[in-house]
Amino acid sequence: MAHQTTIKVRGLSKIKFKLSRIAKDTPRKAERALYRLTSKAAEKTRQDMPGWIWDTGNLAGSIDNMVKWEKGKISGYVFTPVEYGIYVHFGTENEDGSVRMRKRPFMNIAMQYLAEHADEEFKRLVD
Repeated sequence: MAHQTTIKVRGLSKIKFKLSRIAKDTPRKAERALYRLTSKAAEKTRQDMPGWIWDTGNLAGSIDNMVKWEKGKISGYVFTPVEYGIYVHFGTENEDGSVRMRKRPFMNIAMQYLAEHADEEFKRLVD
């Protein structure tokens, strides 16, 4: 003959509420964390951009960041809207393949910052 035991769990509704709250808050917290991270990466890039890239300061001053949601996924960006930024970063070549303008990969500063600091920023979400 099978024996049946009943267990009553107290506070289950409180646990459910807390879990739903965590689920609701996490995307907002992730967005803030990504914004902080990309903001710091943009600032680091503006500050550490080598002097030989500077001319008018237009390129360095244009480094910006943004975070946006696309199809339920969050993306963070560090960018420059200055049209010639891509040519400065990657350089240019003549038709024969010779270097016209050498590359000066200033956005690597942001990429390095992001690589070094992303883990610590996002670990705060689960602490």
